[in-house]
Amino acid sequence: MSILDGFSFFFEKDGGTFTQFAEGLNEIDQCQNVESLRKVFNSFLNDLYRSMQLKRKGSNQDAALDAKSYIDRNFADPDLSLRFLAERAGLSPAYLGKIFTAVTSCSFNDYLNRVRVETAAELLRDTSLPVSSISEKVGVTNANYFYTLFKKHYGITPSAYRKSVRGSGA
Repeated sequence: MSILDGFSFFFEKDGGTFTQFAEGLNEIDQCQNVESLRKVFNSFLNDLYRSMQLKRKGSNQDAALDAKSYIDRNFADPDLSLRFLAERAGLSPAYLGKIFTAVTSCSFNDYLNRVRVETAAELLRDTSLPVSSISEKVGVTNANYFYTLFKKHYGITPSAYRKSVRGSGA
């Protein structure tokens, strides 16, 4: 096993960086004295650090987008939490929350609640289900909390929303 094998996971999607990395190792191998070794090795480490930072940034963005996608598919799970998604991504909840907000411009809770109430609005428009059933269908088991979320988002209660969309011919 060579040193390249140990770093191969950094270059799974970027063959150009792998080539640059291999060339850097070759330059180190060709050094004739300690001074040139020090210079080439410092340059090599700087390049490796920049490459790792870029990969980490992309990985963080991927984790946030994966969390967003998971919410979009599983918003109806009343136990869905930032802690669960962070464990799934191998990150701390605080860190995932920070990168989620940076990538989506919305906090985890705000995004989850928005998906839930917008889905609830569709159900209020398109079905005759009771508001309490809709609340449970979108993952909010406390009806009072659901009313609060819905009113905060739409400015009216779920029942008033249903009446307004049905009264307007929708």
